[in-house]
Amino acid sequence: MLLSSLIAAMHHLAAFAIAAALAVEFATFSRAITAERAKAIQLADMTYGIASIFIIVVGILRVVSFTKGVDFYIGNVFFWVKMLAFSAMGGLSIYPTIQFFSWSKRLKEGQLPEITVTQEKLIKRLILFELACLSIVVVAAPLMATGFALCP
Repeated sequence: MLLSSLIAAMHHLAAFAIAAALAVEFATFSRAITAERAKAIQLADMTYGIASIFIIVVGILRVVSFTKGVDFYIGNVFFWVKMLAFSAMGGLSIYPTIQFFSWSKRLKEGQLPEITVTQEKLIKRLILFELACLSIVVVAAPLMATGFALCP
């Protein structure tokens, strides 16, 4: 029981790390970027990636090894809502991640990233959509955990 609780806590901490990373990216990203902010965004994005991998590994462990069993999750619509929303977050994050890490060479040369108006709008919008997907995950999680069903 203690191990199950610790695994659940790690799962939640990874989710909070993802939320924090997205908040940093959204609050910090703009065309008028400094080198320090660009590096902070890169660090936040790396944190997001690592926390996402961690949450997947721990989530799989929770499904197959702890508490409710695989059948509980596989048959629960809110489990699939969470999986879909989390997968959408991953897909939405690809373009911003590529852009953020394309800045590395310029930053090493002491230059600032070049961000077009179109890139700024698109990346801001993608991060907002990621945050919306995260909100869906947060709403679906307790519905899934309690076994709530859309149809009795």
